[in-house]
Amino acid sequence: MLVFLSYFLSYPDQVFSSSLTLSGSYKSLLMIGETLSKEDYWSDLNRLRLEIDIKPVETILIKTVYDNEAIIGTLLKTGEFAFAKEAKEATLFDLSREITDHQNLFWRHSLYRLYLTYSKRGLNLTVGRQRVAWGQARIWNPTDLFNPVSPLRIEREQRTGVDAVNIDYSFGPLAGLNIVYAPGNERTEGSAGARVRTNIKGYDLSIMTGEFRKNKVMGLDFAGNIGDSGFRGEGVFTDQKEGRDFSRLVLSWDYNFPGTLYLLLEYLYNGGNLGRDASPLSITQFSGEIVTRNRNFLASGIGYDLTPLARFDLYGIYDIDAGSLFLNPEIRYNIRRDLDWVTGSQIFSGNEESEYGPFPDTYYTSLEWYF
Repeated sequence: MLVFLSYFLSYPDQVFSSSLTLSGSYKSLLMIGETLSKEDYWSDLNRLRLEIDIKPVETILIKTVYDNEAIIGTLLKTGEFAFAKEAKEATLFDLSREITDHQNLFWRHSLYRLYLTYSKRGLNLTVGRQRVAWGQARIWNPTDLFNPVSPLRIEREQRTGVDAVNIDYSFGPLAGLNIVYAPGNERTEGSAGARVRTNIKGYDLSIMTGEFRKNKVMGLDFAGNIGDSGFRGEGVFTDQKEGRDFSRLVLSWDYNFPGTLYLLLEYLYNGGNLGRDASPLSITQFSGEIVTRNRNFLASGIGYDLTPLARFDLYGIYDIDAGSLFLNPEIRYNIRRDLDWVTGSQIFSGNEESEYGPFPDTYYTSLEWYF
């Protein structure tokens, strides 16, 4: 024992470098705006995230991502925040617990990711709370039915994940089969799907099918290039157990000019739109699928590197059917290698019956430190 302890103190990197990795981040996100019921608010979200990767052997990875979040501000006194707290995620297990819930402080902790992956000879078997990434487009992903997210969210990179068994087998560098099963519980129906991918003449092609919360879905996606520009698409057909059948289609084009300019155009046809029966609150809060009032949308994005450390992005969506508009200008600045600053706004225009007219403008700024 003393010999082992002496070796550990003298050569800690040799003991743990290949088996244990600890990293994380701290983020403060300040938002100022108005709720849908016209209540002014401000909020400051503070999130400490710890990530632990353990590899007991070469073929096994155990990943844990633990979040500790505290929110302060007048947002906590609004009815919209009370509604958001009651909206449960469509996951098998509830891995979030409240520590404090008062009008001046909401504090909770959760397991953002918790899974085990076994990898060997082209096989990756993952069990637990994970991200299942299907689809190719940039704004909307009709085929991403396990981890979809609303394009109106400020933190679009935040995806709750799904409690699932995920089997991915590669037949080669560009072909493979992905099978995912996410069991349900008393709050949500289970989902299961399979996706086959290949590459034909430089285009990545995938075909998927499955049953997602009792609805049968078939779809495909592709990604490739037209000249120097990127061209992508996704399409699904949904056979609903209750309600009408429908299709969704996305076509996406983007181009990086030599230098610092990036352009994106993306079109969405949503045959599963809900019409005027869809409340604005449901559109922002529930992202189990693409939820919209109308059918036809055009999104665009412009990115420009102001300096090697600063970038400006303007992302917007135009509601073709009703003429409303959503804009999201944002500036990112890399203060230093491990510290990022972001500031931006969400701006909406249109009448009350349109897609984006009912939404109030929001302004935000954040600091995120990585360690």
